[in-house]
Amino acid sequence: RSNRFNLVILPNHDAPRMIRQNMLVTKLAPTHITGSPGHQVTGSGVGILIGGNTKGFKLGKESVEKTIKGALKIAEEKNIDLFVTTSRRTPKDIEKYIKKVLTNNKNCKLLVIANEDNPGDTVQKIFKESEVLIVSPESISMISEAVSSGKYVVVFSSNVMASSNKYQKVIKDLEKEGYIRIAEPEDICSIVNKFLTERPEIKKIYDKDKIIEKLKGIV
Repeated sequence: RSNRFNLVILPNHDAPRMIRQNMLVTKLAPTHITGSPGHQVTGSGVGILIGGNTKGFKLGKESVEKTIKGALKIAEEKNIDLFVTTSRRTPKDIEKYIKKVLTNNKNCKLLVIANEDNPGDTVQKIFKESEVLIVSPESISMISEAVSSGKYVVVFSSNVMASSNKYQKVIKDLEKEGYIRIAEPEDICSIVNKFLTERPEIKKIYDKDKIIEKLKGIV
């Protein structure tokens, strides 16, 4: 089927073993999100993107609770803001917990429960205002957007992770190559604190540049 097209863009985790001439394999899932010029951090807060259940994966409530508690601790210790969103896939019990602990919290400047109200610019706002992004582990697209934003990215593990071996390999490879940090929920506070204290260089993704160059060759 790929022979019908001048160009087929595939993220690495979906690429076949045999790569044809008309195929471009990207590191992450293609996204419209880009970092600020020079990948300079703009916001100083912590963004939290909570997904939900997918085929072969169930997001554990305990993992989310520990992650939120860790984020609240670092926010209180450093007096920084939190920007939080759920997704339409987020289970009701997790939504209920998040609303309970964050609705009136002084450090939480944005809380979006996607099943109740989901403004189209929520994710962009969170990326703009955040220096560190904490992301649940089930969505390559969500992780790709976070990495492409040019911020520090922490992916928390779930106590009910049951994704395929291929998917888990993708996540681990991203960490091995320095694009993300995988964290146990109870370690969120210390890992975010390390990013905010040491501020290591953020590794840039060049997928968009590769796509543009490839398109120039066929347009």
